Amino acid sequence: MALRSPSLRARLVLLTMATTAVAMCVLVLGVHELLTRSTEGDAAALLRDRTRAVAATLQPAAERSVRLTPAAAALGHGIWVFDARGELVGEPIPPSLARPVTALGHAREERTLEISGRTLLLGRPVLVDGVRAVIVGGLDLRPYEDAEHRGVLLAGALAVFAVGASGLSAGFAARRTLVQVRTMLRRADEWRLNRTDGRFGLGPPVDEISRLGGTLDAMLDRIREALHTERMLTDDMAHELRTPLSVIRAEAQLAIGVDPLARDEQLHAIVAATDRMDEAIRTMLELARSTHAGHGRCAAGEILAELAPRVPPRPGVKVVPAPADASLYIAAPARAVLAALTPVVDNAVRHARHEVGIAVARRGDRAVIVVRDDGSGVRAEDQESIFVPGVGDDGHGGAGLGLALSRRIAATVGGSVSAIPGPQGVFELDFPAARRTPSAAAEVTPPAGPDPARSASAAPPRCPRRSRGPWRRGRSG
Repeated sequence: MALRSPSLRARLVLLTMATTAVAMCVLVLGVHELLTRSTEGDAAALLRDRTRAVAATLQPAAERSVRLTPAAAALGHGIWVFDARGELVGEPIPPSLARPVTALGHAREERTLEISGRTLLLGRPVLVDGVRAVIVGGLDLRPYEDAEHRGVLLAGALAVFAVGASGLSAGFAARRTLVQVRTMLRRADEWRLNRTDGRFGLGPPVDEISRLGGTLDAMLDRIREALHTERMLTDDMAHELRTPLSVIRAEAQLAIGVDPLARDEQLHAIVAATDRMDEAIRTMLELARSTHAGHGRCAAGEILAELAPRVPPRPGVKVVPAPADASLYIAAPARAVLAALTPVVDNAVRHARHEVGIAVARRGDRAVIVVRDDGSGVRAEDQESIFVPGVGDDGHGGAGLGLALSRRIAATVGGSVSAIPGPQGVFELDFPAARRTPSAAAEVTPPAGPDPARSASAAPPRCPRRSRGPWRRGRSG
């Protein structure tokens, strides 16, 4: 059976306790080292003071010797004096210390010696009225060691308490912090099946959790907006597909049993309805491709070069692209830019009298593509309504989705599409401009090969111009 991984709260508690334990171990070792050095220094200082006091009370004796005064005898417990001949003066040496004390009694400079970690010896040569002597002092270290052990045990107990307290504090803090996360999880689980309007609503961001809640709320708003947009597009597409299907069915039924010579009109109607369905399907494909186009950049000149085979020709109308600045790059994938530009140019070709002009220029940090035709233009009151999906066709064979599609695709890469009112048709596509000298690896060019959406039908697809209705006929002059 697979072991369950510990929860986030358990991991936080374990990490806090482990970190505190390491810190406490370092602290206890530091306390032990500090106490050891302190006790050794105190013991050595005490021995120096005692030997110095005994040296001040010594008096010279005959034959290179010294004698102990009553004051020196009073200070002499644990003190042994050797004269210049190396003979002991004073109290006898305990057998366990005889060899090290005798060795220090012949020392010619001050020396210290620790015996089994229990006794500290200090040999100190002195001169008493020109007579050389060596004073050896001994000190029992067991009281110091006991104090040192008690200090280390107290530090260890405090370390254990600190580790336990840190674990409890971390658990309490994690529980208080993660309760908001659990609440968010519960709400999200309730919303995931049938709600898109739920929001966490944690208020102004004051910590990481509230900032996360605000970010998730903003993301949910965008998801809801995207779902709403896609639902509108689906409704528009369903409406646009239902009409040509009805036409095809009606015309096919009328063609049944009709004289073969009179069927041409019905067949032409069926072909036109099929073209309209093909355009609606291509619209959906272009929108899906632009949504997944990714990040990149493209040269403005390459966009104009790739545009030519994508625009269906119209007798008597020519498309004239102006030369583009070679250093001008658009900070958007070529596929998305082409998907947004093609419906606008197709629309201009359909409504132009003789010529469609295309120009690209830089405006500050933006790259603007201007599409101009010599048609009757757009009225001010129709400047926004022409971008509403499925508004209508003005008799030029469109499906009512091209300009709406263009604006939606441009928005996905930080751009916009707008109509300029006037006596001629003028549309501007605004995109963020890239740096003037991007690396070659960063440039994105559209894939080679035929467009699957265009090959879906033998007849060339067509895109809408502006809203159907009387405004197209009434805006000239």
